[in-house]
Amino acid sequence: RTGGAPDPCPLPELFAALRVPEWRQLEWLGARTAAKEAVAELLREAHGLDLLPAEIEILTGERGAPVVAAPGIERLGVVPVVSLAHTQGEAVALAALVGRGSDDSIGIDIEHLSQRPPGFAEAALNEDERGLLSGVEPERADEWLLRSWCAKEAVGKALGSGMAPGSPEAPALVSLDSQRQEAVVAVAERRLVAHTHRDGDLVVATAMANGGARA
Repeated sequence: RTGGAPDPCPLPELFAALRVPEWRQLEWLGARTAAKEAVAELLREAHGLDLLPAEIEILTGERGAPVVAAPGIERLGVVPVVSLAHTQGEAVALAALVGRGSDDSIGIDIEHLSQRPPGFAEAALNEDERGLLSGVEPERADEWLLRSWCAKEAVGKALGSGMAPGSPEAPALVSLDSQRQEAVVAVAERRLVAHTHRDGDLVVATAMANGGARA
């Protein structure tokens, strides 16, 4: 393993090292289990590489993003990338195969559509961003507030900026399209489309960043 990637650590050891409540630990484990299964299916279907989820490791990269390690992938022209999210007992993972040497990446975020604490809207979106919600049907305003928040989170993960409050790299909501269920989010000079979806009371947003080849 090259490029400063972290040394592998078995999942049980990572799990045991978590200093969070048990329910958060289970969400953490669920997201990584989903990621392993998704990566195994992608590698099997696209390249005939038959791996068990237990053979796939989800490590933590230098900037805190998940990194995939698995036997045999060094022979492929692609590498698996994943993004993880969890909330209130739900855990999801998004996986893709990207060209080796590229900076392509993905992001996902989820939230339950439930009553938010006072001040959440102001903390999640600035005044200009909240103004975009005026174009949404009033009965769906709370839903689109969460879609917008998830979109910013997903783009922040895809571009590796995180939410970075107060930073020039903080994701900023640019536009909403409720018909296409999309949000455009800017980070510095880049703009990404985040695709949003509602499934019951769960709101999901995903984004993909095409980074191009590394020099």
